[in-house]
Amino acid sequence: MLTNLFGFALLLAMTVTAPAAVEMMKVVAKEGTWELRHGKDAFTDKSSCIMTVATKPYVQITSDSFTVGYRGRGGVKGYTVRVDDEPAGQMQLPNIIEKETHVLLFQGEAFSTIMKAKRIRIQVLTVTTNLVTDRADFWRYVLISCFKARAAAA
Repeated sequence: MLTNLFGFALLLAMTVTAPAAVEMMKVVAKEGTWELRHGKDAFTDKSSCIMTVATKPYVQITSDSFTVGYRGRGGVKGYTVRVDDEPAGQMQLPNIIEKETHVLLFQGEAFSTIMKAKRIRIQVLTVTTNLVTDRADFWRYVLISCFKARAAAA
């Protein structure tokens, strides 16, 4: 089990880029409030691209994940997700890695669902028992143009 947790933690660390590091990456495309940033991963030296909301560097999209960070914003005790105008989902508990890193990570089917949406809202019950609501609006043309720019920059 420890090996699985270590593997998941490593995956999360490679998926999420610290907001300060994101701000150091070069902006290669902009659409609305979204920016596509390109840079070199400081650990692996591999080319890295991240889409983020300019004013919210803790909201990030990579080619296979959507993450929202809560470090410095109270951490994560539980969360509810609402996609488009669908009813809000049930309160979910973060897994141990999400709880320790203060980052919600959506991959696989959850990521696919989010990328087909026009809007996602996440309401988090923080460790300090506050409610924090994050909203991200997606526009198909933003995602398409940014990922085309990503391919050209790589």
